[in-house]
Amino acid sequence: MRSIGGLATGVALAGVAVLVLGLVFAAGLKTRVGGIKLKLAGNISIRDLSSFSLAFSQRAVDYMKSNYSGDPSQLEGALRGLLPIAREMARQQPYPIEDDLLGTIIVTTVAVHRFAPRDQVESAMESILRAERQSA
Repeated sequence: MRSIGGLATGVALAGVAVLVLGLVFAAGLKTRVGGIKLKLAGNISIRDLSSFSLAFSQRAVDYMKSNYSGDPSQLEGALRGLLPIAREMARQQPYPIEDDLLGTIIVTTVAVHRFAPRDQVESAMESILRAERQSA
C-alpha cells in the first residue's frame, strides 16, 4: 500500500494523529509504549504535536518511498536517515520533543503506511536509539 490514494492517505494520517494524541493522554509524564519509554514535557500542546505528526508523516512517506526498497535488511539504514529529518522538524517546534517520542512517531508512521511490519520497525528503531545512547 505504498501508493495510497487521497482518502486513504487522509485516513492513515488521521490514524497517526489519533495514536500520538492517545500516547500523550495515556502517558502522563512517563510510560512504556511498544517497548519504548516516552518522556513528555509538561507543556506540550496537543494541537501542535498533532500538527507535527501529520507534517512529519507526509515527509516520512516521501522519504521512505525514495529510500527504502522494502528489503528488511535495509530498514535500519532507512530509519537512520529518517531520524535526522524528524529531529530537524522537532527543533522547529515551540516545545521539546524527546528522541523516544520521535522514535514512536517514526515507528507509527512507517508501520501505518505499511513500509514494514510494526515489530520490525520497533526493533530497528530501538537498536538505532540504543546504539546512539551507548556511543554518547
